[in-house]
Amino acid sequence: MNDISTPEKETNEISIKDILKSIKDGFAFLLSKWKILIVAGLLGAAIGLSYSLLETPKYVAKLTFVLEDVKSNPLEPTPALQANLE
Repeated sequence: MNDISTPEKETNEISIKDILKSIKDGFAFLLSKWKILIVAGLLGAAIGLSYSLLETPKYVAKLTFVLEDVKSNPLEPTPALQANLE
């Protein structure tokens, strides 16, 4: 027999049946590679766990401290607000 297939009509339409078949084929492919997926997941988890245990945490804090004058005008914005607006 010939390995050359006859061209079929090409349409730009996609049916729900085609979408469901593609999804089913995708799941079947993933299930066929389940061992590789498990190994990759465990390897990633081991790398993440070892990094979190070996790396020392770095904490960063920022403090803004503003003293206000008690006799300041109540209609003016406070210095704390002015510092945040600039």
